[in-house]
Amino acid sequence: MLIVRQELKVALCRYASDTLSSIHTARRFCQRFDKWMLRRETELEMMMDIKDRTDQLNTSLKEVGKSESKGSAFGRYLKNLFTPA
Repeated sequence: MLIVRQELKVALCRYASDTLSSIHTARRFCQRFDKWMLRRETELEMMMDIKDRTDQLNTSLKEVGKSESKGSAFGRYLKNLFTPA
């Protein structure tokens, strides 16, 4: 009976230790999840900004192609390209 009791005590201690370790792991994940989400949101905003700027660039190039005086339109395009908005 003493051996069984000792084995149960060891199993209970191991269970409690594993449970506390799992709780600690879950707590760390939840604390880091906010930072992870913020980084993903920032990354998404940067990607959307790049897409918007690319769309504007493509639109400007199409306007140059449709222009009667392509040389001056291309000059205006380059000026707008290198002038900060």
